[in-house]
Amino acid sequence: NINQFSYLPYMFTITVASYIRHLTNLKAILGKAIEWQKTTNFKDEAICNAHLAIDQFPLKKQVQMTCDYAKKSGAYLCGVEAPVNEDTEQTLAELQTRIDTTITFLNSLYEKELATELDKKLVPLPWLPGKAITAKYYIEDYALPQFYFHYTTAYSILRNFGLPLGKGDFLGSVDLQTLV
Repeated sequence: NINQFSYLPYMFTITVASYIRHLTNLKAILGKAIEWQKTTNFKDEAICNAHLAIDQFPLKKQVQMTCDYAKKSGAYLCGVEAPVNEDTEQTLAELQTRIDTTITFLNSLYEKELATELDKKLVPLPWLPGKAITAKYYIEDYALPQFYFHYTTAYSILRNFGLPLGKGDFLGSVDLQTLV
């Protein structure tokens, strides 16, 4: 049985700290798309509304949802309210601003504020009225995979659209160590 107080800081690292890192990467990817626009005829509207499949959310919604899962699971983990966004972004620059506000919120969270009893606190499911899941389940088994799904999909939409990206753009800098 894992001691909750040793488990929670690890959970903070694999969620909030990782979200900040990958949102920073996503912002840089959108920055590459903005620069790339200067050499192509693609407008923000076309890029922000691009999708991989006809029944899939477009890029702008993928970025919005990436931000939403990061801030909501961080908020549940730290026992605070997540800020609400109106989902009005229509340009790549506006999506970058959405990422910035999410990172600012995540940076305001501290490990010392970690909520306890995540296995007892219930998170209501708006799409299933009257149903809920535990905050622990929401963070580990729902929000974390959702974050990476939407992050990966946003990356893939831009790659499919023709933006020259590689795995290094997705992963960002790697903390390399020297072998002795």
